[in-house]
Amino acid sequence: MKKKILSILSAAVIACSVTAPMIACGNNDDGVEVGDDGTMTATKITMWVGGSEWSGRNYQNLKNFINYYNSIKPDGFEVQLDTPKSDLEKSFQTSRTSGSQPDVMLWDRFNTATFGTKYLYGVNDLIERDELDTSIFYQPAMQEMTYDGVAYGLPIDIDVWGTYVNMKFVEQYDAKQTDASAKIASRLNANWTWDDLLVSAKALKTVCNAGYSSGDQYQHLFKYYVSTGHGDEYLKPANDGVKGKYVTNFDNDWTKSILNYFKEVNAADVGGTQEDDSFTSEILAMVNKPLYYNNTIKLYPKVDNYKFLPQPRPDTEGGVNGGMIGGYGIAYPAPMDKFKTQAWEARHEAAWKFTKWLCTNKDAMLKWTVDIGSLPALTEALDADECVANNQVLADARSYVKATDSNGDLVYMTRPQVPNFLTLQTDVINHTVRSFINGDKTLDDCISDLTSNGNSKLSQGLN
Repeated sequence: MKKKILSILSAAVIACSVTAPMIACGNNDDGVEVGDDGTMTATKITMWVGGSEWSGRNYQNLKNFINYYNSIKPDGFEVQLDTPKSDLEKSFQTSRTSGSQPDVMLWDRFNTATFGTKYLYGVNDLIERDELDTSIFYQPAMQEMTYDGVAYGLPIDIDVWGTYVNMKFVEQYDAKQTDASAKIASRLNANWTWDDLLVSAKALKTVCNAGYSSGDQYQHLFKYYVSTGHGDEYLKPANDGVKGKYVTNFDNDWTKSILNYFKEVNAADVGGTQEDDSFTSEILAMVNKPLYYNNTIKLYPKVDNYKFLPQPRPDTEGGVNGGMIGGYGIAYPAPMDKFKTQAWEARHEAAWKFTKWLCTNKDAMLKWTVDIGSLPALTEALDADECVANNQVLADARSYVKATDSNGDLVYMTRPQVPNFLTLQTDVINHTVRSFINGDKTLDDCISDLTSNGNSKLSQGLN
C-alpha cells in the first residue's frame, strides 16, 4: 500500500527523524509516493517556462501539449506546467536557495554557455547510463545544449530565423508595374540578396505603411554575419592561453559591410512607424522573425498569403542564404546539496524519463511540431513527410536548416556558445549598432566600441 508523503503527519515525523541525511524537514517533497519498502516514486513533476516567446498563443499551445501528455501518462506521473516566468533564469536561480526549484524547464539553449556550469544539472551520467546516442539529434541543436563537454539536457526543436513577406502587398505592387523588370515577386525567393531586400522594401512601402522592419536591424548583426559566410568568425579564441576565453572579431571588411548595409536600409526610410503587431495588422510588408512567429500570424486569418524566406545574402563571393537558428531543450536546475533528497531524486528520475519520451520519440516530436509549430530536433522526425505536411512555412524552414555551402557546412548556425555572449548581444551589440545606424557614431567608433566593450563583457563570463 502506498501513502502520499506528507499526507500523514506521523509519516513525515518518522521520515525526518529516521532518514535525516536523505530527507530534509521543510523541503517541498510532495509529488512522490512512498512504498512499503521506503522507496519513493514520483507522481508529479513541475515544469517552468519563461521569456517573451512563451506567452499568449505559444503558451496555450504548450499547455495543450502537456495536457495531452497527462492524459496518457506514459510513465505513470503527470507534468504540472506552471505559469510563465517573466525572467526564467533569475526565477530558478532564486528558487534554488529554498529548494523550491522546478524539476524541469523549457530551456532557451542560447543561455546554456552562460548559465549551464553555474546552475544546471549536467546529464552526462544519465546519457551514459541509458546508452543514449545523441547523434540522433540535429547536431547544432545538441551542441547548444552542451558546454565544455557536458550536456545539460536534450534539445527539443529547431527555431529558424528568417523574413516573413506578405505576398498580398507584393501582388498589389507588381500589378501596377507595366515594365516586367520592375516587378519584385521574382526577387523574393530562397536565393535572394541584400539588394533584393532593399529594392523590395522600397517598392512595398509604396503600397503599405512600411516595407521592411528596419528599425530593429541593430538586433540582427549575427544573422547577417552568417549570410556573409563568416558567422563562425564572429568571435575568436583569445591568445592568452586561458581555456574558454574568447575575444571579439569585429575589425574586418565583412563587419563593416553589414553595418553599412544596415545604415543604407535605415536611410532608405522603408520602416515607417511600427508596433509589435504591425505585420499581423497589415501595416508592415516584411519582418525578420523566428519560426515561432508563424503561430502568431495564424491568429489573424486576414493575413493568409505570405511566405518565409531565409536571411538574404550579400551579392559577393562566399555569401550564403543562411541565418541563425535557436530553439529549446529540457534542462534541470541543479539543487543545492542540502536539497538533494530522496524525493528530489525520484522527481529528477521522472524528469529524465519525460525528457526522453519527448525528445527521442518520433511520434511525440511530430505531435510537438503540430501543436507548437517549430521543427523537431530529432532527426527521424525532422526527416519525416508528416513533419511538414500541409505547412509550407515549415517545409521551407526545413530546407533552410538542411542547406549547406560549397564546403558541405550548414549555412544556418547557432549563436556562439560562449559564456556571457547573451549580455554581449543585449548590452553591447544592440546599443552600439543602433547608435551607428542612427548617426550618433562613426563606423570607426562603432567598431572600436564593439571591440573594447565586447571584450570587457566576454571577460566577465569567466568569473
